[in-house]
Formats: sequence, structure tokens, C-alpha cells
Amino acid sequence: PQYIEELGGAGIDMINLSVDSVEPFEESKKDFLRSKDVLMRLIEARKKFGFELVVNLVMSNKNIDTVIPTIEMINEFHIPLSIGLMVKNTYSQKELDPSLFFDTPHARKRLFGVLDSILKLWGKGYNIIDPPQYFRDIRKYIQNGLDWGCLAGEYIFSVDYEGRFLICSSLPPEDLTIFGMNSSYYRTLADLRRERMIVCKKDC
Repeated sequence: PQYIEELGGAGIDMINLSVDSVEPFEESKKDFLRSKDVLMRLIEARKKFGFELVVNLVMSNKNIDTVIPTIEMINEFHIPLSIGLMVKNTYSQKELDPSLFFDTPHARKRLFGVLDSILKLWGKGYNIIDPPQYFRDIRKYIQNGLDWGCLAGEYIFSVDYEGRFLICSSLPPEDLTIFGMNSSYYRTLADLRRERMIVCKKDC
């Protein structure tokens, strides 16, 4: 509670809370049962401080059956929802359970059914941030029919708690911090992005 008060008092604009399942979900430990208390406190603090609250849900083969019930539950709280897809990442530092991914025809069929349901909820006015084309592109991507048009670092970038610049949250930090920002900083940043795109885009 004190931390939330401090964030609100500092004038934060947005807080993103991960909720991957309305049911217990050991794979990420980011389920509603674990997050309920924090979510309720954030809803109250949102009224008090006026920041935006967003929930993020990542779809995997392990939680795919709870995606629609989770979306419906979050929608009841009138909270914008962003939906992501668990994908294999060449640069991940940890081993991930292969069964999290949609590598079989059966898993892909279940995913496509959920994507169709999400589009219907979007059409009904559910507060889903991502546009309909995003979910159509997920289907194409899984079917290997879509080139991943990565724009990492072009319009947004991440900064870690030590001020180090990250072109993408999945890549290691660069040897560049926001504390040294000047005119040459942006040229260096652009050069780094071009170098990274050559290496990582095809594998992302």
C-alpha cells in the first residue's frame, strides 16, 4: 500500500499489471488470485491519483483455455487490457518449457479459436487496447505467413533501473545510458538499432 501511495504521489502516468490467468497459473505466477489484492488497491489509487491502469495478459499454450474468462473478468473492472503472445526468443537468458508454445496443430487450432473469440469481444466494445489487425497478424505469424515487421527502438525504447538503454526488452542492455544524452547519443542509438536489426529481426 505504501509503495502504491508513493507512486501515485510521485505523479506516475500509468501502471501496467500482469494478469495471465483468472485461475492459478504456476508457469508465470501472474494470476488473478495472486494479483487480486494489488489490483483492488490500484483501482482505488487510480481514483485518488488519476493515473491510468492497464492489465497485460500473455497467451501461452498453458493458459489458452483461461484467456477468454480472464478478458471478461478484467473487462468488468473497466480496465484497458493488452494481450500478448508467448513466442520463442533467441536471446532469452532462461530455458522455457517447450509446451508453452503453439508448436502442434492441436495447439494452433485452440489458439486460432481464442483469437476469433477475442475479435468478437473487441467488436462488442470490450476494452482491448490492441487493434483487430494485431490478432489477425498473430494468426499469420503462427502460420509462418507474416514477416515480423519489428520497429523496436524506432518509436519507443526501454530504460532499465540503472538507466541503461534497451532497444528491446528481450535484448541485453546496451553500453549506453540516458544520463549521457546529447546530440551524438541519438546517432549512436540509430546505429545500434540498425546493427541489431540485421542480427535479431529474422530470429525474433
